[in-house]
Amino acid sequence: MLPIRLLRPRRSNLASPFSILLLIFVGVAQAELVLSFLRRETRESRLGLTPLNNLVTLARGEQRTCLEQECEAFTLTAEYCSTSVHETVEECMCSETVVARAQTCSACFAEPGQKAFEVFEKRCKASDEL
Repeated sequence: MLPIRLLRPRRSNLASPFSILLLIFVGVAQAELVLSFLRRETRESRLGLTPLNNLVTLARGEQRTCLEQECEAFTLTAEYCSTSVHETVEECMCSETVVARAQTCSACFAEPGQKAFEVFEKRCKASDEL
């Protein structure tokens, strides 16, 4: 017959209440880090500040043209500017970064894009004069 202490289940250190709370705390902290990273990436990709979309596209094995990359970034920036509460749409859209992106986008568009950029540029100059 086996001794009684061998028949009793041994209590593991992982089952202690402190260990369980510690595991929950670490899990929540890691989830917060992942969520904050995803929020930042999403916000920055909407502004065109990070090539997250390009990385996803490259991971899929697709290639994107200059037109697709720059004009998508410009469109996302325009959408962000239209909903921005910090600045007026003109201030946001006419910032140096956005104007540079619009110029690159128009270069990809060639002739029709150049006309679109000229209209865009006139609007920005008009808002500067106000």
